[in-house]
Amino acid sequence: MTITKSAALAVLTAAAAFFPPSMSAQTLVAAQVVPTETDPVRAGDPSDDRVRLALASLDVAVRRAALEETVAAVTASDASFDAASVVPTLVAMYASDTDPQCRIGAVVALHAIGHDPALDEVRALLPQQTDRRVQVVAINALVDHYGIEAFEGATDMAAVAEALLSSRQAK
Repeated sequence: MTITKSAALAVLTAAAAFFPPSMSAQTLVAAQVVPTETDPVRAGDPSDDRVRLALASLDVAVRRAALEETVAAVTASDASFDAASVVPTLVAMYASDTDPQCRIGAVVALHAIGHDPALDEVRALLPQQTDRRVQVVAINALVDHYGIEAFEGATDMAAVAEALLSSRQAK
């Protein structure tokens, strides 16, 4: 399934309130994750390798910037970016990152990639998410990707998902 720009915008809109203004390039360069002209070895790294390293950074600002870069590369259909290579890292980040904004960013990136098995993991891990903002963005992404059927049998989550779907259809 290919993500449309309108679908990506729907999830990004839900997540926008949780991200600070973009500082991707400055943050990644400051953390020496992005190659520079004076660093020929790193300058040869493919962008997905750079992003994978940044997603695993101990610095939360670097992880957030890498998430933004991932979504930007996927929605721009950047052929040099191998989105599938970062999917396991994104799922792990959604499952256990200590920063709720990183968990939200991981969901937004997984939604943009549209990888069904990873989104199935998002659905399976949803009950473990204690931050309501993370839950709302995850539900929004899942409803956008699968439809309300993603929550059949889960009455507590189905009500929230139906409310999200209604509000999107009303716009």
